[in-house]
Amino acid sequence: MPTIEAKDVSPCKKELVIEVSPDIINEEVNKIFKRLGNEINVPGFRKGKIPVHIIKRKYGPHAQEEAINQSIPKAYAEAVKELGLTPVGDPVIDKVEVDGEKPVRFSATVEHLPPVDLKNYKGFKFEWKIVKITDEEVDREVARFQEGHSELESVSGRCAEKGDYVIIDFEGFTDGKPIAGGVGKGLQVCLGAGGFLPELEAGIIGMSLGDRKEIEAVFPEEYRSKDLAGKKALFKVILNEIKAKNIPELTDSFVKEHFKEENLAAFKASIRKDLEKREEEAGKLDLRDNMFLKIFEANHFDFPESLIESQARMMAYNSMRQIGFSEEMIKKDAEKFQHFKESLLSTARTSVLSQLIRERLKELESIEVKEEDLAEALNSGADRFGKPFPMPRSRGKEDEAYLDYHRSRIIDDKIFEFLESNNNVEKVYIDRPKNISDNENT
Repeated sequence: MPTIEAKDVSPCKKELVIEVSPDIINEEVNKIFKRLGNEINVPGFRKGKIPVHIIKRKYGPHAQEEAINQSIPKAYAEAVKELGLTPVGDPVIDKVEVDGEKPVRFSATVEHLPPVDLKNYKGFKFEWKIVKITDEEVDREVARFQEGHSELESVSGRCAEKGDYVIIDFEGFTDGKPIAGGVGKGLQVCLGAGGFLPELEAGIIGMSLGDRKEIEAVFPEEYRSKDLAGKKALFKVILNEIKAKNIPELTDSFVKEHFKEENLAAFKASIRKDLEKREEEAGKLDLRDNMFLKIFEANHFDFPESLIESQARMMAYNSMRQIGFSEEMIKKDAEKFQHFKESLLSTARTSVLSQLIRERLKELESIEVKEEDLAEALNSGADRFGKPFPMPRSRGKEDEAYLDYHRSRIIDDKIFEFLESNNNVEKVYIDRPKNISDNENT
């Protein structure tokens, strides 16, 4: 066991001065000599039979340096364990002192997570705000399911309209030259859906079958190909086919066949129930964040600010990947990444606090997931068509990740249930808040 001196730099940072005895270093050196004896070639000796003094004469300094480099992280890990620290990130190792047969001495400065001391987390008042579901919202959701079972049918005798699916051939040009990869044959485009350049989609509207047309468009500034970003282009388009959605009529028999409901009224009631549950869950997430923030205010504890920075970076990276940024694009556009990260700092702080409080509550209240909890959650998690989530038969990495996800959700639910039952929580039903665009249209 190394000798350890610990000094507080801040509530969440310590400087450890650690000494590793010569005996430990010599033990590592001998292991290295033994390994080298089985690896190197020395004329006149077989591998594994080379005298130690020969290896020592040739590789002594190298072995000593390697032994010290191996011993330092081991000694640091032992020191952290001995002191009961929870490190955050890697330590800064410096002030390494090597002096003959004296102990190797070094400094390790480490950020750590102090114990989370929670005493007050019961008896608070909270509002669980839940958005009310309107008939119009139910009708829109029903129409969405209805449209999801529509079929595309070819149409003739009219021009292409917004909402049609058209089959086109096209060739693109910039500065009078063909765009590399800018040729398409038999491409299906939904007009007005925004999957193509807006000017190109708008230009196809009004075309008839067999029409040829030249359409000008501008690539957006943030286009994935920097060679084309912001450039004007000319597209030569041939319209080969127009397809329109044939949306089925919602009848009792259709609903029974496709959605396993007795009739249309039952289907709408089921849709309303699903929407209400969704809004209840959304309100629950906000309530849970408010609970954790209130608990933090009542039990202020220290934690490393670097946790917020790390969380914000991870959230920024995931957000950018979700909207189409490649890893290379994220690395190149440091300014945009920084903007994303800074915009997420508040959310990251709430996330970090929630996780720290969650883990401490789990310990304090002995909240755990039993096998029967997991089985019940998986069996009850059936989709609209009655297919339950399966319990994996094997326990490979993917299956364990799958189960860990559900374990985490169960823990979240149990912690919420505990907090709900030990605090004064009132459900408040509210109208859906109007967003900016709604306000502008009124």
